[in-house]
Amino acid sequence: MEDYPSPSGAQRPKSKFSYRDLIQMSKYNVNSPLRVIAHIDLDAFYAQCEMVRLGVAEDQPLAVQQWDALIAVNYPARKFGITRMRNVADAKRKCPNLLAVHVATWRVENDQAVMGYHDMTHGSISTDKVSLDHYRRESKKILSIFRENCPKVEKASVDESFLDLSNMVYERLIERYEEELGVVDGEIVAPYGDTTEKLRLPEVASVEWTDSHLVDLDDGEDAEEEAIDWDDIAMGLAAEIVSDIRKQVRDRLRYTCSAGIARNKMLAKLGSGYKKPNQQTVVRNRAVTQFLSNMKFTSIRNLGGKLGSEVANVFGTESVSEVLSIPLETFKGKLGDDTGTWLYKTIRGIDTTEVITRTEIKSMLSAKSFNPQITRLEQGESWLKVFCADIASRVNEEAEDPEYPEDDAPASQPIHLRRPKTMTLHHRYKQTTKSRQAPIPLGKAFDEDLLLPIAKQLLRQIEQEGRCWPCNNLSLSVGGFDDVGRGTNRGIGTWLMRGDEAKMLKEESLKRQHDSTTSQFTQPEAKKRKVGIATFFKRDMTDEPDEDTMFIHSDEKEEPVFSEDGLYYDSLKDITGDNNRPAKATSRRDHQEKSITPPTLRTNSTGRTRFFSKENTPSTTNPDSKPTSAGSENASKEEETAFPCSRCNNKLIPLHELDEHSDWHFAKDLMEEDRIRPSSAHAASPAAAEGNQSAKKADKQPQQQEQQQSASQPTPTPPVKRGRGRPPKHAIVQYGDKGPVLEKGQKRLAFGRG
Repeated sequence: MEDYPSPSGAQRPKSKFSYRDLIQMSKYNVNSPLRVIAHIDLDAFYAQCEMVRLGVAEDQPLAVQQWDALIAVNYPARKFGITRMRNVADAKRKCPNLLAVHVATWRVENDQAVMGYHDMTHGSISTDKVSLDHYRRESKKILSIFRENCPKVEKASVDESFLDLSNMVYERLIERYEEELGVVDGEIVAPYGDTTEKLRLPEVASVEWTDSHLVDLDDGEDAEEEAIDWDDIAMGLAAEIVSDIRKQVRDRLRYTCSAGIARNKMLAKLGSGYKKPNQQTVVRNRAVTQFLSNMKFTSIRNLGGKLGSEVANVFGTESVSEVLSIPLETFKGKLGDDTGTWLYKTIRGIDTTEVITRTEIKSMLSAKSFNPQITRLEQGESWLKVFCADIASRVNEEAEDPEYPEDDAPASQPIHLRRPKTMTLHHRYKQTTKSRQAPIPLGKAFDEDLLLPIAKQLLRQIEQEGRCWPCNNLSLSVGGFDDVGRGTNRGIGTWLMRGDEAKMLKEESLKRQHDSTTSQFTQPEAKKRKVGIATFFKRDMTDEPDEDTMFIHSDEKEEPVFSEDGLYYDSLKDITGDNNRPAKATSRRDHQEKSITPPTLRTNSTGRTRFFSKENTPSTTNPDSKPTSAGSENASKEEETAFPCSRCNNKLIPLHELDEHSDWHFAKDLMEEDRIRPSSAHAASPAAAEGNQSAKKADKQPQQQEQQQSASQPTPTPPVKRGRGRPPKHAIVQYGDKGPVLEKGQKRLAFGRG
């Protein structure tokens, strides 16, 4: 490719990167080689929280205590050889000056649930429940600083976050290197509009790394003499940004944190643990191989658990350098195509995981394991007070989170922007776990007084079934969070859409690369449950782990999260032993993809016909035809022009009048049904149906011949009881190759009248 002359007439060497790479970087494209990600990790976070709360000196050895074990140790205490999970008495023998601070706890005092830093000489695992609220609150303060400085932040756990700095770095690049990048009016303009054209190398002799540690390059010291390229410049600017963010956290909140800066999340996380505490490391693109080859792959994100152990057993090693020579086909053959391909890329530093801005939780859990076990209902209800107070406090804090800004609604209106709709109680007796669920009423203040009566009723239901005591574990969870506060009062019209709106929504949904999934509490699949109209209007909810299980840990992490009995639980299933865990509902995209079947056959899992979308109109296609794709659902222009109406002697109805025509039939049906509606709730008998047909014949003589022909068709046997979603008893039923075909008006409005 020919070099373009500089303004001075001299030829300049080309970069490895193109204008397209730079443009992709500005749009957070995960495939851009100039992408820049930071991982910021708080140093010994729980211990730091207690140091800041108590105002102790930074060189004071301090550890956080949970019952008789240490769950966090600050760096001054580590110099004495004190580690996590050590007995408190043993730790104090090693360091007599050690300050051991017990975590805050919930307990019942004077018939009220109280949370605080209690004197643990009068408390124990049998009377108190651990509270992590203080750490959550401090985490939110730190996270707010991250969000002030970076628009794309992912909270990975209570003490670590990912920041996508790509666009911020891009803005600084075009500001500081305007001539080299060909910036015109604030925009990069490629020569002749060809974005595949390579960039010119930057005219710099060195990069300012802002007190960062640099990982050695793959080719040793000689590689440092190579020309600096735009990825090095980008990393240097990112180091500048991260250093400033860390300084703000330090100055404003007194917390220190370590950071890693690299081209993806995996490398950035490894970099943040490379030099600790209160330091940052840059993993340049040319240093990736050298960086990874000196470590075990079990220390890589997502490989520290069962998967990493399985891979180590298969290949007989944990060393990255030893598995680098293994070909891709061998990985696929031993681990499967997906896992093998992922691992092959991972050990080479390839990771295209997106930084996802997570702003909503889906559930909250409060749990307690009992030792000794509780044996009476009164004991269980006492613990329910603690659970309800705990959950109410956390939900209210979530509503006040600055990431959910208030709108301009009157101040007298509730501030609860998000609150749960369901409560579930899990109870374990020996190895048997039972669970009961109930809705949480809206329109009342979300507090302990609202939750406690519901929780008590659920516990009594379990007790009435017998085999309830002694109980070794109780847990209370709330889920189904939704926006129900300020500015969210919506009429039914806001949920409905038709025509172009529905089609546009479908097209946008199919283009989305990352689905938001809805998680809700459901009955086991074997149990059928009635589904009301709300099922058709469910909105997407961000799928984020429960706050009690939002802590990601690997071998290098400082902070675990422990239950009351000293065990760390990865999930609700681990706590309750319940296999019937909340199931994930299909996302809106899934519904759209499933709705490409012919309209006459399109039903959901409950057997009800789906509607409120443009494509749900009568079709002239063969019901036995194969489902059409989203791109070809309108097969031809002629088929879109008009549809025959079987209720009007197959008269062709223009497409733009079809909705209005269906509404006309619907109104007629309502009038007719109101006129002849029987007092009985049971389905009409065949004789009654014939009587209705006779009455219609007398009123509508011009249609007598047609109705006689219709009556000659086999009359379907009516069901004994007409449930929700079935057509009105007097509806004219047509038959296709696969059974009755419902008219659009029937599909739309037959539910709920049974």
